[in-house]
Amino acid sequence: MQLFGRAKQYFDAGHLSEAEALCGHILRESATDVPALHLAARIAEKTGQVGAAIEFLERAASASPADAAIHADLGFLYGRAGRVEDAAAALQQATALDPQCVEAWVSLGDLRLASGQIQAAARAYCRAALLRPDDAQVFARIGGTCSEPGDIDQLFAECFATFACDQINDNFGGSSFHIDAAGWFNLGFAAQLRGSVDVAIQAYQAALEMQPAHLLARNNLGAALRDAGQIDAAAECFRVAADAEPGAATCHSNLLYVMHFQPGVDPVLLRKEHERWSQRFAAGLLPHDRSLPSAHSIPLMPSALSSGDDPTPSPGTPGEGRGEGDFEHQRRSNSKSPSPQPSPGVPGEGDQHDERALQHLNLECGGRNARSRGCTSAASTGKRHTSIENAPADQRRIPERRLRIGYVSPNFYQHSVGRFLIQLFAHHDREKVETIAYASVRKPDAITNRLRESCDCWVDALGMSDEALAERVRDDRIDILVDLTMHMRDQRLLCFARRPAPIQATYLAYCSTTGLDAINYRLTDPYLDPPGERDAWYVERSMRLPESYWCYEPGIPTPEVNPLPAARRGYITFASLNNFCKVSPAALSLWSQLLAQTPHSRLLLHAHRGAHRQRVLDLFALRGVLPQRIVFVDTVSLAEYFALYQLVDIALDTFPYAGGTTTCDALWMGVPVISLVGDPAFTRGGLSILSNVGLARFATRSPEKYLEEAAELASDLPRLAELRATLRIRLQQSPVMNGPRFAAGLEACYRSMWTRWLIDPVSKPIVRQV
Repeated sequence: MQLFGRAKQYFDAGHLSEAEALCGHILRESATDVPALHLAARIAEKTGQVGAAIEFLERAASASPADAAIHADLGFLYGRAGRVEDAAAALQQATALDPQCVEAWVSLGDLRLASGQIQAAARAYCRAALLRPDDAQVFARIGGTCSEPGDIDQLFAECFATFACDQINDNFGGSSFHIDAAGWFNLGFAAQLRGSVDVAIQAYQAALEMQPAHLLARNNLGAALRDAGQIDAAAECFRVAADAEPGAATCHSNLLYVMHFQPGVDPVLLRKEHERWSQRFAAGLLPHDRSLPSAHSIPLMPSALSSGDDPTPSPGTPGEGRGEGDFEHQRRSNSKSPSPQPSPGVPGEGDQHDERALQHLNLECGGRNARSRGCTSAASTGKRHTSIENAPADQRRIPERRLRIGYVSPNFYQHSVGRFLIQLFAHHDREKVETIAYASVRKPDAITNRLRESCDCWVDALGMSDEALAERVRDDRIDILVDLTMHMRDQRLLCFARRPAPIQATYLAYCSTTGLDAINYRLTDPYLDPPGERDAWYVERSMRLPESYWCYEPGIPTPEVNPLPAARRGYITFASLNNFCKVSPAALSLWSQLLAQTPHSRLLLHAHRGAHRQRVLDLFALRGVLPQRIVFVDTVSLAEYFALYQLVDIALDTFPYAGGTTTCDALWMGVPVISLVGDPAFTRGGLSILSNVGLARFATRSPEKYLEEAAELASDLPRLAELRATLRIRLQQSPVMNGPRFAAGLEACYRSMWTRWLIDPVSKPIVRQV
């Protein structure tokens, strides 16, 4: 035994050759020494000798047939060697000998999953989860069992039902298992990863019953309720979570964002709640004040998983939301020693969760100053534009000099914000402005590359704290710093609160207010915010773009516009492909009236799987609309999302929160959009876009008019066919797709901000008191 102890010490220290020599000595003395055989197998496996490792374990199993750990390891290695039947037999033997052998259940699940036996894999993983409820990897594997949309609810329901049992005796040797709040939270997060909203809600609620102060569960429950369209309940969850923890900036931001979806929300109260966020987290946060926490300090599932209007059956929806929530766990190795485990990633991003490592942009640097700070400039790509260099102070106050514009966003990728920036970045006048992107992109893609190539400098800010980012912006001598996120996922408002640039503005994420005094301007347009009206609803001064708030680009190759589907099918297909959280009860009620008075029509509706789908069917049934007339669409790729419009005749905009991206996408695919206009800017996206393409008539001012326009259009197939054939051209010829014109208008706004600052650099924007 003393010799084996030395061999084990060598093995643990990584001295494999010395450990192997000692094991060989032991086995020459006693060929059936089980501990030495087991250790020799581990040494052989680590050195890539799988066959030799199997041979050692087979000898150990013969010598000690009741040792579950040996059978578990043997099954694992059989699997690696492709001996599937032998692997299954060994692992089943291990679980029979020791029903609490977590490694055997996990390996059995992996084996079943690799063989396409989805349900068997799920059952094995669920049993492992019962034994080790604080193990994030087990729950990540449960999510991975759902390869087809139809599998998900059934498998998670099975897992949930298993967890819900107080005593579980079958196949567990009569033992009972207690699932704590962490286990319920992990199950909820795994379900949320895979879009199983109902199970996520139940699991988070179970976690909160056991631990009412569980901040992560409360916040993530709010996100799940939002996905199910229960907006008021979601807002209450976020409010409770935000008020329970002094540093819960993310929870409070989630509340602010979801409030925009609440019907009848008072814009004055909305502003006051935004100001409350600012007072809690941003007040006094100047360069010398380092006492307040970063908005990224609490890892939570964000409410805004996508932009305010990502097309949601597109990647990144529940795209789209779902973001910083991490499993609450300590990952145990075979030796049971705890070690930190990376986050499994963001639900809805399309990868297997156990492969989702956060990706940083590791870019080559251009220019001396850039090289020391991770900046890629035009100089490194052969462009004629200069990289960032600190300008002499006496040049900074020249009215017409080239301005340094900094854009801050995590969404420089295939995301609504990223798509709307493509034309702007490409058409900025490089003689007038120098563009610097401060990017916190988790998953760079082709759009990331396009945007990076259009910038003078690209700074990877993903690993920077708010304070470090603010310091970087100061070093770069930015003239105007532009926030593109507001209170959505991965926002950087506490960087802006430190006032790193003399002029700061917010744009594009969604048209509202940040609540920060440190942000001077909010960009808007004359349709979203008519001049002279509504200024008291915003903390920032409203700066209106000349025509359109948006500059549209599909972002990927899309299908050609097809002939009118109704002409071939004989019935009208309405659709709402917006995020379901925007689909208010009032909108559903109006749509049910529309289908009731439009015979044989259909509604294509984006909604995650869950009980909320049945609630929709029940509501429509009250109007006599049969369930088969409602077709639900789950999360799909962006290419598949565009293809869905080839099935659609008329798009129905959501209200009160109107679409932006989805409205442009529908028009691009030849589908007219009926919208309902409200008072706050976030209710007027349809008005802005439709007015700019000459279809203001479809931006209605009352529910009755909305219903009338939609029904009238549905009854006029020749008009629908004409619109379908011409809408893409209309959009291309409108201000919404005129990149040079849009960029010139925005640069004029920047120049106006700069001129005002030169006249009075210390004044704050004039804001009417509420």
